[in-house]
Amino acid sequence: MSGKCDVRIVFDRNDRTWRGGESVSGRVIVTVNQETKSNGIRLTHTWKTHGRGNTDSGPKETEVLQEAGLLSPGQNLEFAFSFPAPLFPVTYHGHLIHIDHYVSADVDVSWARNPSAEEDYIVLPGLVPPQFTGTRDKVVSLKPESKEDSGLIFKAIIVLLLGAILVAVAMLAIVLLPIVVIVTVWLWLKSQALKMRLGQVELSMPLKVVAPGESWPLKLKFTARRSFMINSISLKISGIESAASGSGTNKTTHTHQLALESHLIREGGVVEAGETVEESIQVPFPETGAYSFEAADNSIKWTAEVRIDIPRFPDWTTSETLQLVPTEFLGGITSAPASEKELHSAANAVNTDEDWDAPEDSSSPNTDSRKRSTHLIDDQPTSLRRPQKAASILDLVAQLNEVSRHSTLRTEIVRAAAGTLMSVSITIERTVTTIGSMAGDESYDSGKTVTGTIDGTRQLIQVLAKPASNPVLASLQSGDSWQTNITPIEWDTLYNRINAKEV
Repeated sequence: MSGKCDVRIVFDRNDRTWRGGESVSGRVIVTVNQETKSNGIRLTHTWKTHGRGNTDSGPKETEVLQEAGLLSPGQNLEFAFSFPAPLFPVTYHGHLIHIDHYVSADVDVSWARNPSAEEDYIVLPGLVPPQFTGTRDKVVSLKPESKEDSGLIFKAIIVLLLGAILVAVAMLAIVLLPIVVIVTVWLWLKSQALKMRLGQVELSMPLKVVAPGESWPLKLKFTARRSFMINSISLKISGIESAASGSGTNKTTHTHQLALESHLIREGGVVEAGETVEESIQVPFPETGAYSFEAADNSIKWTAEVRIDIPRFPDWTTSETLQLVPTEFLGGITSAPASEKELHSAANAVNTDEDWDAPEDSSSPNTDSRKRSTHLIDDQPTSLRRPQKAASILDLVAQLNEVSRHSTLRTEIVRAAAGTLMSVSITIERTVTTIGSMAGDESYDSGKTVTGTIDGTRQLIQVLAKPASNPVLASLQSGDSWQTNITPIEWDTLYNRINAKEV
């Protein structure tokens, strides 16, 4: 006994996993130890971040399970609950940021600490959020709408504070006006200098909303006004986790590079006056479950930067924010057509940050005879840039172990092995009834899903078992060994495990 009441939450699914839009269901069990005057028993669900930064959270949904009343010792109360799983954000476990969904229940007791319980559950991509309609040429806001009315007094205070800040900024601007003028003139001169060489640079990035692993297109065009040398034209795709901790003068922002890929669009050389440079490239977007996310103190951001590297001269650069979303979210939108409105002028894209390193060359040309340099933070071995098909489960595990845990190559390694028959022995962690099949085959739906570790390794694996294996699996418990034949399906980036099916 832990006080006046003991509170427990039991989910209807052992793996606590639901897709967005499915009904999260379970029971709240309250055991009364002492006579208690309750002001009500409540259920609350929300999402929260945890990790290196301050905690961000979504709107709280609260349901009253029982109204106020007197609870007697020995009572065992049980309340069923059900609510739709949020569509966004999905569960994420990263380096600095973790996003989890929680269900909590408490007994409201006056002048005492409320007996309570809290449990987390997993949300995977499911139904498409209603914001995703139309085309993919604009970033979609997925910030949850606040349901709390701030009130007229609070709004008035905000207006007064903003007014005071504007006055202070205006006074400071007068003092700094000469510096502002100098910087503005300097930027204008550099912009004009670039125009004298490049003319108007037209850049098309038609897909601002992108899914992991899909082919991402880019087009660039300009007509040189005079002859000049370039070192390279390159594309950099970057994913960064950012978490802020503390507040005020003690606020610190921590960052972690999730991925950094550089692609060579055009090699260096002389561009002659009047020559039209027209380049297009399609690159695979990184395979990852680190979807774009933005809250007050935590964010996951993806950007694409294009750079025309000119020796001994300011570089032309432009950067666009991209929105990485689960593939499931693209069901309600279409690809944006290439049009003149998507082209960006060089006058709006001058940047002279010369600290960025140009891409390294690779000795392997791609299909359009250009060299491509790719740098992932994982520092993966060159031998695995093009994964070889694994012949056995231990061979597959060995290939996975050669690259970093968060390398995008793990997806390619498992994908290359898909369809290969492999014998495997698994130490079972848990077995649940299959609900929906990642194999896309309804014949697995009445079988079991087995999660465990490949014997002799520490590699996690999840296997969709055939219904014919149900009697065998029913006789096995957690810690027992199960031998079967499987074929890999995909790499699960969220849990760092192999998803497979029994054959």
